[in-house]
Amino acid sequence: MVKSAPSKSAVLPYSLINLILFKLSWVVLVAGQEAWLAVAALLQLGSLWLHPQIATAWRPALLIATTGMAVDQLLVLSGVFVFGSPMLPLWLIVLWLAFGLTLTLGLRFLQILPLWAQSGIGAVCGAGSYQAGVYFDAVSFGKSAGLTLLLLALLWALLLPVLLRMSRLSNLQMPRTLLVLLLTLSIGSLPKQSLAEESGLQLVGHSSYRVMFWHVYDARLYASSINFRFPESAPFQLSLEYKRGFNKQQILGETLKQWQQQGLTIPAHWKETMEILLPDVRAGDQVSLHVDGDYRAVMTNNGSVIGRINDPDLSIAFAGIWLAENTTHPEFRERLLGGKR
Repeated sequence: MVKSAPSKSAVLPYSLINLILFKLSWVVLVAGQEAWLAVAALLQLGSLWLHPQIATAWRPALLIATTGMAVDQLLVLSGVFVFGSPMLPLWLIVLWLAFGLTLTLGLRFLQILPLWAQSGIGAVCGAGSYQAGVYFDAVSFGKSAGLTLLLLALLWALLLPVLLRMSRLSNLQMPRTLLVLLLTLSIGSLPKQSLAEESGLQLVGHSSYRVMFWHVYDARLYASSINFRFPESAPFQLSLEYKRGFNKQQILGETLKQWQQQGLTIPAHWKETMEILLPDVRAGDQVSLHVDGDYRAVMTNNGSVIGRINDPDLSIAFAGIWLAENTTHPEFRERLLGGKR
């Protein structure tokens, strides 16, 4: 017996549920990103389970998601979007998969609108969605905000009608060219070997710093030996890859706060030096402190030297925010040291 297709009245409740689950997934993924990835995955598993036409809808949904990811990857490579990596983050990939599924059900009503209406909705909602992502520090714009939003509005005015046409293709074979394009873009944007690794230092450990569900930065420690002991071992390099933007006054304030909590006496020239040295950072920026054998340090931002520390005590104190035994985040330090206490 062949199972009959669900009636329009039966599909309507599923459409509403699908749309609600997508909206919840959007909030979870944009606000929490990888921290709440499991929650979004559960929401989308429920959406798949309840989808009355999933046997035919998964292929156009996958095509929509693949197309969207390819477009976003091109925007990353062209410097329009800035994430913490040259590749699309996992949370955005999941979001595109969720959006592709929703276009086949929860947002299917957009298919009956005239082309000009689809383009208008795409321009407003597409650009607005990424602007909301900036608000939640999920993405940064590499260009001016006004220019980027105009570009996104024009792009989505064209993209949404195309994606809606894709959502109507039930008997679809997945185009290999799009899959090859996305794979090529991803492989081509893999990060190159770090300067620390090129100079002979090896990775000791890495750790992520989060405040509740906010992902602040990832840290990596490089040294000449994995048997690293602070402060005895030198040279070493500590690299922070920021996931959110901060101005230099915020970073300076947090630096002074950490020193005070560690019970350090802060000489006036330390504050003056750090005020000059510390940069403003955006999501995706990598700030590194390279400490040589004499405990003098060079600080770089995205590979470019931004200043030097000639006071060994200041170099040790600054690195000690993360590496000293009296750090305020001992679990973070333990992971950074490769699991050693």
